[in-house]
Amino acid sequence: MKIVVAILLLGCVVIADTVVKIGVLAKRGDTKTLSRWGATADYLSANVVGQRFEIVPLSFEKLSGAVHKHEIDFVITNTAYYVELEALYGASRIATLKSLSLSGVMQTRFGGVVLTRSDSGIKSIEELKGKRFGAVDRQSFGGWIMAQKELKDHGITEEDFASLRFLGSHDAVIFALQKGEVNAGTVRTDTYERMIHEGLIIP
Repeated sequence: MKIVVAILLLGCVVIADTVVKIGVLAKRGDTKTLSRWGATADYLSANVVGQRFEIVPLSFEKLSGAVHKHEIDFVITNTAYYVELEALYGASRIATLKSLSLSGVMQTRFGGVVLTRSDSGIKSIEELKGKRFGAVDRQSFGGWIMAQKELKDHGITEEDFASLRFLGSHDAVIFALQKGEVNAGTVRTDTYERMIHEGLIIP
């Protein structure tokens, strides 16, 4: 997919001396989200006169409700979630985001990866039948939707798993895999790479 993240204007009217809330899909949890986007809010607050910007981390489950209730003024989310917000609430995109890779290269594409433990014995997608599978959320583009399409192409549906767990964040999927709570799981490729870089997992 070409566009990875959309920043959406939600039809708000911003007046002087107000707090502008930027909702961010917290795909790796609140702490990581605040760490990644806090400097953006600080920069905007320092350069937009009369406005103070706040980052509001939101889970997959809570983001749609926050938009619906007008609790946030802008939102940063994945492309699949954006399409839903546009259809349901009339959100409109004003910019798209390029991701900076660990090697410093700007990227406009990303993918999903299906992972197993090295001792799982699983060597092919077909062998996932009857196994416990972990994913991020049904609305996670790189953490479920991409893998779901690949699984269907190989004749595997949700009913073919012994269990399918949606764990709320990419990190949670990896940790569940490490602990043996699931036999396989799917996350965004760049999240997997960043977790290796952070020393959280051994490839």
